Amino acid sequence: MIVEAPSQTTRLVVPYKPETQDWFDPGIKGQIFDDLKKQELLDEIIHEKNITKGEFIQFLDGVLWSLFIDREKGRYIGLAWLNELADTVTHRRAFAGIVFFRDCWKPEVTSHYARIQLSQWFYGYEPSFDLICAMIPRENRLSRRFVTRFAFQKVAELPGFTSYHGQRTDAIVYQLEKERWELFRHGQKGSSPS
Repeated sequence: MIVEAPSQTTRLVVPYKPETQDWFDPGIKGQIFDDLKKQELLDEIIHEKNITKGEFIQFLDGVLWSLFIDREKGRYIGLAWLNELADTVTHRRAFAGIVFFRDCWKPEVTSHYARIQLSQWFYGYEPSFDLICAMIPRENRLSRRFVTRFAFQKVAELPGFTSYHGQRTDAIVYQLEKERWELFRHGQKGSSPS
């Protein structure tokens, strides 16, 4: 499944799934690790420890992930993933992560891909997700601002729960319900429906 918007876009979000994995170079997971390491982004996404290439590949093997592809640049520019998936009696939820390479840190670029990815998570899987959460170190202000731009709401602070650049710190938990995303997509920024 490839999700595009608009239909003639040069920007794609391609999920890595059994039916799409043949589209990817067999060494893509290791290449992503190398690229993240070169740009010093690994500790931005894996806060708890220094991760090896093998551990990173194992991480990707255990999550739902997608690559952000820019056809004009002829390369991928970032990725997103869901982990800690849970199917409950009432809903399906997961924790999300997203990273863009530094040369693509432009609001018009990151917003475009984030909107496609969120829509894919909420509408592109069967069953679809009802709730997406993000756990972000307190010091990572850029990521905290990023999620709030997409109607995520702060729901908890967990003192000393994570680390950031080798230092123990608080984790801030944000969540976005499908209903709130639907309102946001249609230009309504009000509270979630009850």
